[in-house]
Amino acid sequence: MNAITRSDARSNRTVDATLQDGPLAAGAQEPAVKVVERMLRLAGFSPGVVDNKFTASTAEALRQFQSAVGLPSTGSLDTRTFDRLKKVQGRIRAQGDQYVGIGQKSDRIRTDEQRLRKLGYDVGRVDGIYDADTARAVRAFRADQPELHNKTATGMRRHGAEAVLAREARALDHAPEHRRSKITRAHRRLDAATAAAAGRDNPDGTTGVGVGNHGRATKNIQAHLKAAGYDPQHTNGVFDERTAAAVKAFQRRSHLPVSGRVDAQTWNKLSGSIQAKSAPMTVGERSHDVLRAERALQELGFKPGKVDGLFDSRTLAAAKKFEHKHHGHGRDGSIDARELKAMERAADGGKGQDALRIAKSVLGRNAGDIKYHGPLARDMNDWVPNNVNCANFVSAVLEKAGMITNGQHHDAVRGLRDNLRRDRDWKEQRTLAGAKPGDVVMFHTSHSWGHVVMFAGWDSHHRPLFIGSNNVNADGSQRVTMGHSNYRIDGVFHFRG
Repeated sequence: MNAITRSDARSNRTVDATLQDGPLAAGAQEPAVKVVERMLRLAGFSPGVVDNKFTASTAEALRQFQSAVGLPSTGSLDTRTFDRLKKVQGRIRAQGDQYVGIGQKSDRIRTDEQRLRKLGYDVGRVDGIYDADTARAVRAFRADQPELHNKTATGMRRHGAEAVLAREARALDHAPEHRRSKITRAHRRLDAATAAAAGRDNPDGTTGVGVGNHGRATKNIQAHLKAAGYDPQHTNGVFDERTAAAVKAFQRRSHLPVSGRVDAQTWNKLSGSIQAKSAPMTVGERSHDVLRAERALQELGFKPGKVDGLFDSRTLAAAKKFEHKHHGHGRDGSIDARELKAMERAADGGKGQDALRIAKSVLGRNAGDIKYHGPLARDMNDWVPNNVNCANFVSAVLEKAGMITNGQHHDAVRGLRDNLRRDRDWKEQRTLAGAKPGDVVMFHTSHSWGHVVMFAGWDSHHRPLFIGSNNVNADGSQRVTMGHSNYRIDGVFHFRG
């Protein structure tokens, strides 16, 4: 027990003793009042000046606390109220600012309430007081979030549920997006049925689809909301409060009347969030194909902005610059499958793939053979020993593919590394992130000279494959093989010339 906890315990005993003579109310002047006012202030309430006087401010702070913890709001201090104050005090002392729960008040809690309401949960009054309404909303939120395991908890930890809440609320603050998918006749029939439901006048005087509805149309709406970037968390066909909040966010960002219901006007706009797979990529799309295009554009120096898979205005500007350079005028910046392939070929320079094809053409052959026979015989130095041939092999492949000059050929790993570092056409990085087949990979090994191979792509388990001249023969000599490696990567070099 630390000094603060010991002090709290002594002060609490003072209040317990005072309450034996009955509750404390406005007008009382007791040392116990000062203790209670400190406890109220610790919980975030405002009792006024912290002294021995039980004022109207003290009573109002007590009423707010009592209401928050579900006790009668009398404004006087009885044993039940004090017991709850002690529990909140103990929790705050133990958790500090990492946790908020019932019986606390703060601007942080007000922010949490605003976020919960934004996501569609009923928090009652947004007043910064963590009461039963807030707790119910938190419990409903937890139940909707698969990553939050304690579904029945009512509190919020700063780096747990609270962080997830902030992320989910923030995820609604963007322009509508869209995805591409294969559109079948079944999809078209479902969209037609959803359009009919959205345009229907209901017996209760509402129009379209809203809270309380369920079925295929609602499930289709939820799928389109998710494609638009407004994840309702459920695609189960039940139109709940989270779905309504997602609809409101979509309507707000689409400059539509904000009702939380999907009427004909809203569906007409929302239906465009899923487009045909054959359609070109345009502004607003979020997909892996967009990510591929952004990576290629960035590699080519066209500055597409954040490489995150979202086609935004900077991606569009970069795509237009690429088109102007490669096709002249008259392009609109949209990216179809052919354009994407052209971008990736340009980013790779074509030569990385050429180098990989050359390396694969001698797969399985011994170092002593490829130095004298085949496509690399002219580019390899025949005097290099067969057990240290890795840099000689990679240098010859790069030279054959036109990626280095004869003067840059080096038979030592460090020498080749230094030559590539000095060449502006080569870009060095520390990991395989974004690596392309044909990139040069330097390994740190138990030998001081290291090892060099070429990146050959990823296998079906997303493990990296490498091809190079490796010491795999029984006599210790090398043979060109392709497989995995457990060596630590020292550097990855990509040709961008």
